[in-house]
Order: sequence, then C-alpha cells, then structure tokens
Amino acid sequence: MAPNHEDRPHWWECRAKYHAARARGRVLLASLYSNTPDVVFPDMHQLYVVESKEFDKPVPLPEISSLTLRELNIDTNRLSYCEISSSPEDDYLMLSWNDAYSGALFISELNRGRDANPRDQRLPMSELLWQSYTQDAVGQGLSPSTLRVVWVDTVVNTETKIVA
Repeated sequence: MAPNHEDRPHWWECRAKYHAARARGRVLLASLYSNTPDVVFPDMHQLYVVESKEFDKPVPLPEISSLTLRELNIDTNRLSYCEISSSPEDDYLMLSWNDAYSGALFISELNRGRDANPRDQRLPMSELLWQSYTQDAVGQGLSPSTLRVVWVDTVVNTETKIVA
C-alpha cells in the first residue's frame, strides 16, 4: 500500500512554523537578557577577614600532584595563600593557594558552614575565589585573565553531605 502524502503538511507550512518558533525564541532570549541585572558583589574585605601572603618556603605537595602540575608548567615554588574567615575568632571558610605567574588557583579547602555572616550578606564561594585570585594577580602586576588552571583539593558541603 502506497503512503498517503496528503496527510503531510506542505513545505510552506513547515517553513512558517519554523519562522514563528524562531521569532518566539528571539523574543524569549531578549526578555531574558533585558531582565537580568548585572550583579556587582562588594569587595570581600568589607564582609570578611582576609589574610594573604607569600609562603616563606616551597609548599610540600604530594608527589602525584607535583608531577601533574609540572606537566602543566605550573611552578609550585612561588605560591601565595589566602585565608578568608567571617571574623578573626572564626576558622577560615576558604583557603586557597595562588600563583598568578603560572595562572593557577589551588583550592585547598572550602567550608560554607564556617561562614558566620547572615545569609543575605554572604558572597558566593566562586566570588571569594575569584577575588582572592584577582588580589594576588593584581598585587604581582598581572592581569586576572592569566587564570588557566583551577585545582580543587577539599570541599565540605554539609547541606548535601558531600566531602570531596
């Protein structure tokens, strides 16, 4: 039995549906971009206690980490660190090591549970990391755009019961 082609839409009907869907998509995309405000976070020094400086001696890393980093042309001998806490009495909620010359950000520990700031005054962890790296890069006279490697060591997320 031969197929019945009369049930199929004509090519111009398909084309009209395609153009109508494309126009709706453009309207949705335009409304998405027009309703999305630019988010500008405050400087981390306004909300947190930040301690950062260069290490006096090379940081001992596990052998596998050192080999991997050397393969990526990352020098671990000139790392600086950044500890961020809510107050001087609190444990740090973020500890990172940075080397702007190599373009490396090493996340040693993140623990949102230690953030004593009210929820509406907390910076996202990603913003704290970015600002710590930016501070290090600018302090060395480099552009923050040199970042090319992010290495995560320990993340504690008690809300989801994940420790990675």
